[in-house]
Amino acid sequence: MLIIEDKPLIAADIEQVALDLGAARATVMRPEGALRAMLLSGPEAGTGPDSAADIVVVDYRSANEGARHLLDLMTRSAAFVIVTTTDPVGDADRRLGAADLVLTKPVSSDNLRSAFRTALDGRLCQAV
Repeated sequence: MLIIEDKPLIAADIEQVALDLGAARATVMRPEGALRAMLLSGPEAGTGPDSAADIVVVDYRSANEGARHLLDLMTRSAAFVIVTTTDPVGDADRRLGAADLVLTKPVSSDNLRSAFRTALDGRLCQAV
C-alpha cells in the first residue's frame, strides 16, 4: 500500500488502519516526493512509487497543481486508487471520477476500513 498524504498524523492513522487489516507493507510519502518519484520513473517503467502497491491512498486538493498531476499519474497505474479530499465530491473535477473510490475528509477509521475492504474485494475479483 502507498499512502500519499502531507499531514503526518493523518498519514499515521491511515497507515495504522492498513497494518491492522493485514497490509504487508505501507509506504507513506508526501505528495511532492511522490510526484517527483513518478515524474522521474513513471508507472510505465514499473519503478515508480506505486509499482509495488496494489492500493494507493492519495490526498487531493484540486487547487494544488501538483496534486492534480499526481492523481493523473496514479489513476493510470494498475493500483486501486482511493482519494481523500476536502473538495466537494459533486464537483466537475474529472480527476475525482477517475479514482476508484473517493472519501470526503475528515475520514473516520471505520470509513478507511470499509474502503480498504472494497479495494481488496476489487483486487481479488480481478485476480480470479
